[in-house]
Amino acid sequence: VQGLPAAVVAEAKRVLSRLIMGHPVEKPGRRRPKPETPARLRFERVTLALLDEENFKGSTKGLTDCLRYAFPTLLIDDAKGYVEIEHVQTRCGSKCEQGTWLELRAGPPLAMAEGSQELPLAVVDAGLAEVKLPL
Repeated sequence: VQGLPAAVVAEAKRVLSRLIMGHPVEKPGRRRPKPETPARLRFERVTLALLDEENFKGSTKGLTDCLRYAFPTLLIDDAKGYVEIEHVQTRCGSKCEQGTWLELRAGPPLAMAEGSQELPLAVVDAGLAEVKLPL
């Protein structure tokens, strides 16, 4: 992945290889204290056919867990109080417009961030398997 610091790439490789091999990444233990402001995670799905809300939310659980392992200092846990998760679906006109995008941000709740000019910490385009991090 171009433009990412070597330490981020190395950590992502370590985490993904442990997940693929079925090894735990961190030791089970007590839940860490809640942050002052929860992380914000937004899934945006653009598609020809919309999923029902329950299926869409359920389909993102595995990816949320992977992000938790990839960004442990930002996404401490996926429980309420640690992260606010938003799911958005939009219907598109052609197959070439389809895709799923993720935004992972640190900061105020999603409702307060509407219209803000801050850059996301990470934007992942699942259709292109691309990660963009502002440096």
